[in-house]
Amino acid sequence: MAFEIQALTSYEATYNLSVTSDLGKLKIGKASFKLVADNNDEFTFSSVAFTDSIWKTLYDYSRYEKSIGLKIDNYINSQYYDLVEISKGELEKNNKIRIYPDKNYAIINSEKRWETISKSTLDELSVYLALAEDVQKNPNQDVFTYQVIDEKG
Repeated sequence: MAFEIQALTSYEATYNLSVTSDLGKLKIGKASFKLVADNNDEFTFSSVAFTDSIWKTLYDYSRYEKSIGLKIDNYINSQYYDLVEISKGELEKNNKIRIYPDKNYAIINSEKRWETISKSTLDELSVYLALAEDVQKNPNQDVFTYQVIDEKG
């Protein structure tokens, strides 16, 4: 019996962020993930992570991500990635990356351009979808390699 395994199944999940210290395990924030996938293998994957207000005086951190992409020839590819990261009240990252998998290049913040060489060009968020799918398809494989685009190329 054979089953088709798909990592691109819509879901929502929320996790507690915690730290273990001399005081024990402490909840310091939350992270939420949402994947919306359709029958055409197109997806929107988003995440939000932040520290709880009680901890903001010690460490104020927020991160918002959105990845939009699709499967091309059974490879997950990102087409758009948006990242906003705020630490201690300061904007640390505000990146928008457009990836053109069919033309083999990516552009960050409408300025820098990088060539892409992989059948599957990913971003910091969609790499988790690709890894989940590859682990399901190849459970005995130890190493997976991806081209992941971020603000450095």
